Amino acid sequence: MKLFKFLLFSILASLFISMPILAQNKKPVLWSLANCISAAKSNNILLKQTNLQIEIGKNNQKIISNSRYPVLNGSVNQSFQSGRSIDPFSNLYTQDRVNYQNIALNMNMPIYDGNRTKNTMAINQLAIEASKQDLKGTEDNIAVLVIGAFFQVLSAEDQLAIVLKQEEKSKFELERAKTLQNEGILSKSNVLDFQAQLAIDEVSTQIARNDVESSKLLLLQSMNDKITKNFTLERPSFSTSKLDYDKLVNEASNSPFLETRGNINSAKIKSKIAQKTLEIEASGNKPTISLFGYLGTNYSSAAPKERFIGDGQPSTQKIAQSSDFINYNGQKLFVNNMVEQQSGSFQTFRYFNQLGFNFNRAIGVSIRIPIYNGFSTKYRTQNATISKKIADFQTQEIEIQESNTLNIALINLTSSYKKLEAINKQAKIMEQAFESISVRYKEGSINTLEYILSKTKFDKTNLDLIQAKYEYVFRKTILDFYMNGL
Repeated sequence: MKLFKFLLFSILASLFISMPILAQNKKPVLWSLANCISAAKSNNILLKQTNLQIEIGKNNQKIISNSRYPVLNGSVNQSFQSGRSIDPFSNLYTQDRVNYQNIALNMNMPIYDGNRTKNTMAINQLAIEASKQDLKGTEDNIAVLVIGAFFQVLSAEDQLAIVLKQEEKSKFELERAKTLQNEGILSKSNVLDFQAQLAIDEVSTQIARNDVESSKLLLLQSMNDKITKNFTLERPSFSTSKLDYDKLVNEASNSPFLETRGNINSAKIKSKIAQKTLEIEASGNKPTISLFGYLGTNYSSAAPKERFIGDGQPSTQKIAQSSDFINYNGQKLFVNNMVEQQSGSFQTFRYFNQLGFNFNRAIGVSIRIPIYNGFSTKYRTQNATISKKIADFQTQEIEIQESNTLNIALINLTSSYKKLEAINKQAKIMEQAFESISVRYKEGSINTLEYILSKTKFDKTNLDLIQAKYEYVFRKTILDFYMNGL
């Protein structure tokens, strides 16, 4: 037993020791931009709800479609009557207690309803298509949000890499300054200047690390993902050449952008729905025609328990003595009557016999002609006409908004490209200037403060260049997404 406990303890201990090692060796998840957008769409609650609404719309469409077919209903009515009432079997008054039962099948089938069912089916199908376009519009908005968060992470990571290099360089310069101080070449104040610069770089590094974590959290939030923590992003290849910029601008100027936008297509479909609604309201003055049928029978406890049933044979003549008589010479002579006797016999007349005897059927056509309804059809039609105009105005408004979206995207792209060009030129000039300052500093012709000031400007330009590059790449990706998707 002691050996077993020792082995169990050893196994558990080895598991606890190996868990941190396994966690450390777990590789981060690699996500591409397309993976992030796909995950965001899969996790989005609004998209899931919209998909469920589409499924409900499809079921409603089947309900409306099947309403064109006959409707068949069965019914069983049971009642008990007492006192003076009408016997349902003989239709005569009776004082007996009556147990009554009615069994029936009713059928109704619409033949013409002023095209209401047809237009309702069209409206429901259009509503399904509108929901799909709304879904596409929501997916586009999610994609734009994820694209922005994705490139924000890449930009923050690149800025962190630059800040880390700046910190390493400051450490190197500080160690070099300390060495020169020991040799009597530099003063203590110069060393303090480098220490101050290193402290500034360390703060910048911590801020950059926080920016990376914040941007990753923002990306996870845009994806509605609260589980994944350890991940890295796949860096897409992109070009910042003027040739690609000019090509993209030319494509955007000739792109059928408005024809592919979900919001616009949804608005157009809703305008068609308003037109079909108008047609339905206008049909309120049209007659409706339907076919109906009925099969039924009933049972009554007041019916006789036996009933004479003929057998189909000819009836016979029979002499029957009656109580009538005549006096003849003082004698009573009884009169005999000839009666006709039907061929057959008395049979039981119970529950199922009565149901068969009372069986009845009916078939007919029902026509409903509207004559006066307080002008409700007139005013509902006017309201539907107004709703159609409102839907048309909403379509025009969304078209203007989406057109502005494309124009703003083009303006932002142009602005970011020009900004990137300007900072590129500035970065090249600042690099040359810093190289010159570095040479002069090593020669001793300038002091430490001038060197640090030049380095600070150069470092800031590099950070500005990273921001400008990713801003342009983001604007370029957004515009390309508007035209071609991902």
